[in-house]
Parts: sequence; C-alpha cells; structure tokens
Amino acid sequence: QQQQQEQVLLAAAEPSAAPAPDALEEPAVLPAAAAAEKDESGPDGKISSLTESASETPAEKQDNNNNDSKEQTVEQTQENASPPATEANAAAAVGVPEPAQSSEEPASGPGEKPAGEKEGEPEAKTQLQPQPQTQQQSQPQPQPQPQIEPQPQATAAADDVAIVALRCKGRSGTVDLLQLATPQGVYIFDCVLLGVAEVCRALEWLLVSPSVVKLLHDVHKDALALQRLGGVRLQRVLDTQVGAELLSREQLHVGFNKLLEELGGGLTHAAKTKMQTAMDEDAELWRKRPLKEEYFVYAALDVALLLKAHGRLRERLGLQYAAAQRASDLRVQHALANQGRRAVAFDAARNHSMSSAEVLQVLQEEGRQLEHKQPAAAGGDAGELPQLNNEELQTLIAMLPASFTQGVLADCQTLDQLADVELDVGRPPMAHIGGKRLRLCEDSTVVVTAEDLDTVISKLGGPDVFGPNNRVNSRSWLHRISAMRGRGGEICGITARVGRAVTGCAAPFRDLFCGMRDKSVLVLGSPGAGKTTIIRDVARLLAEEANVVIVDTSNEIAGDGQVPHPCVGEARRMMVPSLSMQSEVMIECVQNHTPHCMIIDEIGRPKEVEAVRMARQRGVRLIAGARGTFTGLTKLPDLCGLLGVSVANDKGDLQRTTDPAFDVVVELNSGERHAWTVITDTARAVDLHLAGKTLPIQTRVRDPTTGAVEVEFTDPDSDL
Repeated sequence: QQQQQEQVLLAAAEPSAAPAPDALEEPAVLPAAAAAEKDESGPDGKISSLTESASETPAEKQDNNNNDSKEQTVEQTQENASPPATEANAAAAVGVPEPAQSSEEPASGPGEKPAGEKEGEPEAKTQLQPQPQTQQQSQPQPQPQPQIEPQPQATAAADDVAIVALRCKGRSGTVDLLQLATPQGVYIFDCVLLGVAEVCRALEWLLVSPSVVKLLHDVHKDALALQRLGGVRLQRVLDTQVGAELLSREQLHVGFNKLLEELGGGLTHAAKTKMQTAMDEDAELWRKRPLKEEYFVYAALDVALLLKAHGRLRERLGLQYAAAQRASDLRVQHALANQGRRAVAFDAARNHSMSSAEVLQVLQEEGRQLEHKQPAAAGGDAGELPQLNNEELQTLIAMLPASFTQGVLADCQTLDQLADVELDVGRPPMAHIGGKRLRLCEDSTVVVTAEDLDTVISKLGGPDVFGPNNRVNSRSWLHRISAMRGRGGEICGITARVGRAVTGCAAPFRDLFCGMRDKSVLVLGSPGAGKTTIIRDVARLLAEEANVVIVDTSNEIAGDGQVPHPCVGEARRMMVPSLSMQSEVMIECVQNHTPHCMIIDEIGRPKEVEAVRMARQRGVRLIAGARGTFTGLTKLPDLCGLLGVSVANDKGDLQRTTDPAFDVVVELNSGERHAWTVITDTARAVDLHLAGKTLPIQTRVRDPTTGAVEVEFTDPDSDL
C-alpha cells in the first residue's frame, strides 16, 4: 500500500471561504501526512504533493489514514470501484454535470468503502479525489499557509461552460507532468510513473469535452504531445497566447510572465527565471524522481496563475473573446498538422509583420483586408509559392553536345536540382544534381573530347568571350561559365554553374526584408545552398520602394551583361573589376550613389568587413551573403568582426566588443530547400553563444505544395 501511495501524484486544493485576492500567493506543497495535519486549521485551500515522508513509518501512515477525527483530503478507493464514480467526483470539481451513475453499483460516499469491498481488505489501487472540507471551530488557527485561491465562478463562459487550466511539463515532445487547475483546486499527474497514455485515458472525457474550456498558453507542443503519446485530441481550447496577440497585434510569441504583467493585478510567476537556469543545467529535470518540492510548487503555480488570469484576459478581450476561442481551435489543428510548429502569415496592412495564421484567418472572416492568408488547409488562401524560370537553363543545355543531354538531363525533375556541369578533356562529362556527382552519359566509356569543348565555346561566342578572370562576360544570363586552361593558355575544361531566377523564394522572410526596413540582414550558407538566389529576389522586392544598389562581385546576382537581369527588378548594379577591388567599390557606392540599401553577394575578406562597418555607420542598410554558419563565423578571425566579435587575449578567448554589423542572420541549412534558421537579435545571440547557452532561434519551414510558412521558436528566455 505504501508503494502504491508513493506512485500517486495528484495534488488537490479546496477553495477558501474568503474571497480570492488579486495577487496569488505561492502554494504550499506538502507531504501527505503533513497535509492531513494542516487540515485541522480549517478550510484553507492548499496543494498536496501527496508523496510520503521518508521518515514516516508504514504504521504511522496507516494511523494517519485511519484518523477519522480529521477532515480527509485523500480518499482511497478500490481498483474495481465503479469508473463513473471517479468521473463524477472529477466532473464536480470542474463544474460540469456528473456522468451517469450505474444503477448496479452506486457511487461511494465520503469516507465509505466502495460497493463490493470488504472491511479490512487492502485496496488494490490508490486514487485521489477532492473532498469538501468542513470548518472545525474548536481547532486553534495556526500561522496562515500560502494557498491557491480558486478561480471565481463569474469567469465561466457565456454558455455556462466550465473553465480549467492545463499545462504539460517535460522535454520537447514528452509529457512528464500534467497539471490541471479547476475552480476546486490544482491536480498534478506524474506521467513518468503513471504513464501518459494512462493519465490521458482517465482524463479523456474532460480533454475532449465541448462543455469544458481548456486554458493553455502556447498550445502547439502540448497538443501534439498529448495526441502522440496519449491518443487524445484536445477540444474546446482557449490559448491565452492567441488572446494576447489579439490584444496587441505586435506580439506574436508572448511569454506567460509577459502576459501576466500586461494583465496587471499583481499576478506574477517569480520562479520562472530560476527554473530556466535549472533546466539549462539539467534537460531531464522533469523526469527525475523523486521530484523536488519546489518543482511541484512551480508546476502548481503555472496552472493556478493561468486560471487566475482568465477573468482579466476575458475582460480585456471583450467582444474578441469569441474570436480568440475560434482562433485557438484552429491553432490546435495547425499544430497537429505542422508537427507542433506555428503556422504564420505576413500581414501587409501591418508592414509585412509576422502574425499567427489562425488569427489572420479569423480576422479575415470578420471582414479585414489582409495579405498572405494561410494555410489553405484551414480555409485561407495558399501561401506564395516560388516560381522557377527554367528558360535560360534550357538555353544552357542546348549548348552541350547532344550525346550529353540524353541521360540524366532528359528528366525535368533532375533539371530543377541541377547545380553544375563539368566538361574536362579526356574525362567523362559530369554534373552535380541534388548534392550528388553523376555521369551525364550512361555509357561509361564516353569522354569529353577537344571537339566537344570547341562546340560549346563556339556557341558561347568563341574564346574571346572569356575575360581575364576566365569567365564569360558577354551574356545577360545568370549562369556562370568558367574556363580551365593549360600551360599554353588553351582551354582544357569548362565549368557551368547554373543560375536561377526564382520569384517568391524570399517570401518566408518578408517580415525581415520588407518589414524591418532599418535592419541589416546577413545570409549564411555553404556553396550551392541558394544564398544568391534568395538575394536576387530580395533585391527585386526592396527595389520596388527604395534605392537599391547591388555590388556584384562576379556578376552572379544580375548577370554578365551591361544591362542587369530582369530578375532584380528596378535595382541598380555596380560591377567589380576584380575581387581585390570589392571593398573599394562598396565604399564608392556609399559615397557616390547614396543607396538606401546596398546588396553584396559575398563577403569574405577583412577589407570588406571594414567597408561593411563603414557603410553601417553612414546609415546604409546592408543585405549580404557569406559562407559558413553562425557559430562558425564567430571563430573566423577575418569575418568575426561582422558579428562584433574579437579575440580577447593571447589564449584566443572571444568576446563581443562592439555591435554586430548585421542585426538579423538567416542561415540556409545544407541540403534543405524549404527550411531555414533565423536569428532576429544578433547581439543577444552572440552573447549567449559565447556564454555557452542555447541560441534564440526561429526554425522556418515552407510547405512545398502550398507555400504556407511554419515557425518553431527556440528561446532560452521563453516560458517553460
């Protein structure tokens, strides 16, 4: 019996007779024996962890359980007791009608054995149910204990539904604790010991009930975990984060403490920062047993404060309360469809700022004129899909010998992934397709001849089209054709890097490029990841409203011809005579052409870092590309200055000594065409990285079929 009692972690608190104050005191989390002793003081509501004291003997525990002179907070029932009796007590706790009782086995009353159980027979299972307390006038009143006050019944919805608060604790994708706050008290279920599926099965009637509104804050991960691990799909949800976004459209990812602060009334969760530190040190904190008492207090306050905040939030929302409920139900649908990621859209009416897709959809239904309403599955218009123009690619392929185009290049899907074509005399013709190096001809004996190269060169315009840098300079296309020469200067090989104009490929970053007009953005990625393709589309977007000048290092952004390629729109272009002169051309651009925004294809040398910092000091916005990753860039002596980092001492320790030249970083994931990592506060990210802490990032994913954008936030300062 002792072992069974130790496995039960349902914390129950009874409502106080006194009216609830605005401020919420920290609850007392007591062992079971201490909770029974505290009950002598009267009807004060409290939370019990109900884990047995290590110093208490089994005999003492049995004496406490049999002490009928004290009001019981825990009633033990037999394992084969009627399930409707358990649901009836739980239903009464949240204020919904009781499930029908079986006529054959009536529910047991307080303090009574369930029907069919013999006196003195040990129980097979321990269950905990909240029981009403009666005030004992003869008992002396001890020092008042911290308590959780119940949510006033006045906060019930207009259709008289019940309101409960629900949250889950654990690593991403797991449920170690499930917390539930009702007007009657707070309950904590240990899903590590009891099992997530078992807990969800017992609470399924509540989690799916349309008569019970479930309050959650940022429902995405909780909804997905409860469905995956517990087999339960949440119904009738109110996400308080949705309510916060409706109150202030500038807030997309509002933290719980921030919401409490804005609602006022003295509500605050002071332990958040301390718990974040503890979780940074131990990612498995919520799975370890025994769980510390202070963690129970923290978990209980999480849902108690959430329930307490509901009344104030509803009052502030007013007529938008119903919209918040509709948007919350849509959010659950999106979270399950998007693997827990947030569905977002970009609101042109609000400077292309990122908003929750479900909020925009609900507002659209109310007659608002918005742009990029997504995702289509929820009833909105599909997001913007990138449009690939392969006409120039067909022109390039037509220059190759016919025997080279009958193999892998005959497949249209292969062409979409084609990156390079390599022709070397005496070697098989090769191509880089989808990250793999493949032969162009199925016959392995076929090799490139000097005549094959002459055919390609003649179609390009002859040997004279190659400039001093061995690149073709005469065509206004985006492909880069480069020659390899022998000792005598003769051409012995050709490399064709495919360039593409993909309209709409920058759409997932519309808020960064078109909304944050004063922020400079650095695009990072490995060679061939698509940095230049995105930068081309950004140039087109920004040139619609601003003076945009491209410093085109190797003419890859706007093509080799004197007239910039149409894909960059109205943007202007300055060519760079040689790589060593790029920094000088950047300074010339700032001094002579007064750009609002300067775009550079690739920064890779110290002089260019200095030119970037000079341009920022003069108020020019920069959009630039560079090779590598964010964390790798901090360690490169030549380029770490872009992030404001320098070497602190002879040991090579790094420190941030100045503001980064770029406010935002977009990192392209190698091999991923529809997933990116975004850092919206470079200075903070650098400081956290140098301190060895988790980076605050966004993971943005685009649905390749609809163009809908999904976002997952990872922030060490977000709510737990």
